[in-house]
Amino acid sequence: IQLILGSILESNADVIVNAANSRLQHNGGVAHAISMAAGTDVQAECSSYVKQHGEVSTSDVYISGPGRLKFKAIIHAVGPIYRAQTNANTLLCNTISNIMKCCEGRKWSNVALPAISTGIFSFP
Repeated sequence: IQLILGSILESNADVIVNAANSRLQHNGGVAHAISMAAGTDVQAECSSYVKQHGEVSTSDVYISGPGRLKFKAIIHAVGPIYRAQTNANTLLCNTISNIMKCCEGRKWSNVALPAISTGIFSFP
């Protein structure tokens, strides 16, 4: 495990993780930066998924293509909102665990993971 300070978009990882909301609408923070760099295909794919399957539950992940990015895929992880969920710590652990299970199942060993649930989700 390495801790790197910088843009997730400049990572040499195989895949990146997006700190997403349950509607997979990438309007702010790292989600917006990833969406802008990836192009419209990623948002269209995410919107189509939500339309067909409903919102993504807290701690769950959705995998999309990378759009214009150099990565193999984007893992959209829905972390908890700190002040809105009494079991937020457990939910955050579950989110990270689901990301790791997703990577393990696909043999992705080099993953760039941002600080999930910080920013507008208020995790300290």
